[in-house]
Amino acid sequence: MDVSPITVDEWHRLANLHRLRVLDTSPEPAFDALVDAAAGALRMPVAMVSLIDADRQWFKASRGMGETTQTSREIAFCGHVVARGEPLIVPDARLDARFADNPLVTGEPHICFYAGAPLRLADGSCVGALCVIDQVPRQLDASGLAVLCDLARVVVHALEARLLRVLEHETRHALQRSEETFRLLAENTTDGLAIYEDGAIRYTSPSYARMMGDEAAVGLGGRSREVMLERVHPDDRANVSEAVRVALERRLPHQVYSYRIRHGRGHYFWREDSTRFVYRSDGSPERAYIVCRDITQRKVDEARIAHLSLHDTLTGLPNRLHIQRSFDALCERLVRQHHRGALLLLDIDQFKELNDTRGHDVGDELLRQWARRLETGVDGLTAGRLGGDEFIVLVDLGSLGGDDWSDAEVPGRASALGARLLRLLAEPLTGALTPHRATASMGVVLLPGAQISFDRAIQQADIAMYEAKSAGRDTLRLYTPALEERLAERIACGLALRRAVPDGQLRLHYQPLVDRDGRCMAHEALVRWQHPARGLLGPAEFIGLAEATGLIDEIGLWVLEQACSQLAAWRALPDRAHLSVSVNVSAVQLRHPEIVERIASVLRRSGAPANRLTLELTESVLQHDVDDVIRKLQALRRMGIGLALDDFGTGYSSLSYLQRLPLSAVKIDRSFIRDIDADGRDEAIARTIVQLASTLGLRVVAEGVETRSQFERVSALGCDAFQGYLFGRPQALGENVLSDPP
Repeated sequence: MDVSPITVDEWHRLANLHRLRVLDTSPEPAFDALVDAAAGALRMPVAMVSLIDADRQWFKASRGMGETTQTSREIAFCGHVVARGEPLIVPDARLDARFADNPLVTGEPHICFYAGAPLRLADGSCVGALCVIDQVPRQLDASGLAVLCDLARVVVHALEARLLRVLEHETRHALQRSEETFRLLAENTTDGLAIYEDGAIRYTSPSYARMMGDEAAVGLGGRSREVMLERVHPDDRANVSEAVRVALERRLPHQVYSYRIRHGRGHYFWREDSTRFVYRSDGSPERAYIVCRDITQRKVDEARIAHLSLHDTLTGLPNRLHIQRSFDALCERLVRQHHRGALLLLDIDQFKELNDTRGHDVGDELLRQWARRLETGVDGLTAGRLGGDEFIVLVDLGSLGGDDWSDAEVPGRASALGARLLRLLAEPLTGALTPHRATASMGVVLLPGAQISFDRAIQQADIAMYEAKSAGRDTLRLYTPALEERLAERIACGLALRRAVPDGQLRLHYQPLVDRDGRCMAHEALVRWQHPARGLLGPAEFIGLAEATGLIDEIGLWVLEQACSQLAAWRALPDRAHLSVSVNVSAVQLRHPEIVERIASVLRRSGAPANRLTLELTESVLQHDVDDVIRKLQALRRMGIGLALDDFGTGYSSLSYLQRLPLSAVKIDRSFIRDIDADGRDEAIARTIVQLASTLGLRVVAEGVETRSQFERVSALGCDAFQGYLFGRPQALGENVLSDPP
């Protein structure tokens, strides 16, 4: 464990900390509100204002820490923030050598994720940190970090304002003792000081003059209250006059109020006045002592915090809380005006692939561009972001014109609006995303439903959106009870799939791969499911479900065992000993920590030669922890196993990743082969893939070859192997799995 380090200017830093006079003080609402704001804005269960003393960290305010008010400095994460003088983000402390054995990680509060922003005073010294904590791994993007840093600055403002109040209290007593003492304090504080007597200013401190832009008038008086009131912003003038009138009428000893006032250079700024009134024995006002400060930045920060509580930090769109309130208001209005409306839920297609392969900055830019389109593309809509890559749109269909629609027309109108939005979002993107296009899948729910809640409407829209994704993406579906019934059937299918391996319902079919002379050189093992009620199902009908339910590891292991057993059997046959077998391995399987050991174990048990086994991967393996994936693939290659990248050219893989992957072959996706006779672009892409693979020393397999003309074209391009119906369809063993050579 790395002990929380000591800063170079530790003595000066501790002096500034103690100067704030805040250590070991009671909880205060202002600081409690700030940690609540941090936890709420960033959706974290724990937030703290931590001050780093000589040998401890002490919490001025905390949320989610129970009765704990301090810990030793040695184990304080925030101590690292203070030493660094800059924000610290720890996505998973359990995996970080600096913190893995820290008592705050191994014991309560079991810190996993940590993010802290320094509390930096005006002279640059850091006295502590505003931090957020979670007990699960997290990430914090740039917009979230900006929010945390903004809130840290507000905490500093609050600490300084608290010190001002302490100094003000001491100043009041000093003023009672001596006017000279008052002047001494007035001339050495950063906040402005002014003295009013008999309705006119009698004294202003240098800092007051600087604040007001009247440096030439330091210490001068004579200006009347009315003259100064003319500098107050017209919108605030009446409130200031009323506040002073009420204070004098009620003989209040102290009053604090804020307003906008004109600077000497002509612009307005926010000023807060803390005024102490002194009255004569007859109750008339004799004197007023004013301590004032420029709170413009605080007002900006407060407005930002208020905005953040109802808006998404990345896109600026209304967040879930805001959109839920808008939903409730919309439903009430629809009932009152006898209109119909709609809730449209949309999700970016294949967003994770883009986000993980091209970087989070590119993914964030896509979210921002879509947000702007949803805000400005169609009038009369309320758009929001629920989180991740999910957006929501609310609309009063009657407000778009034609409120005399019949009930039968409403679904079509809502679907037409949804289709219009999908076309708008599918237009080419700009900036770093040029010339990328992104599409969405959308679920539409008609409003108002019978006493439908926001959560239920979202649930229904999610069901419809899932159906749209299943239909091929870039489309929409209108929610109907039938969709929900189909979802229930999918759940039932998932339960049935759990019995597929134990009950012997899986089958392997084999499709041949041939060389340029049409000779069979290998087979691809393809799994089928003999469903008890629905018959023989192809992988497209259940592999996705297997991945979603976690059954893919069991099914994948069964496929590998069967294929390796067959490979070992062929090894004993002279006319088959040269054959190889390729097996598909999903990205989910590859994330299993013991995948390499499992494959090695299957090879040992079956006796199959490793150099006759090829694992086919899709570009989706690059979506998660690329370094871990590469380590595993390198281990498999060292065993002699071949690795082929399937469906090449259809994903978002970076060429730098392709260079790092220990591949032995790439397979050109069938979409580039299908129209290669008619589309010169497909042929150009295929040629480029062949040239790229040749440069990297990889074999090239052309998939989906169905005609002799296609075979001749891809053969001429330099492909090494071919697969498709021209040479044989996937069939069970015992059937003719190899057609005659073309």
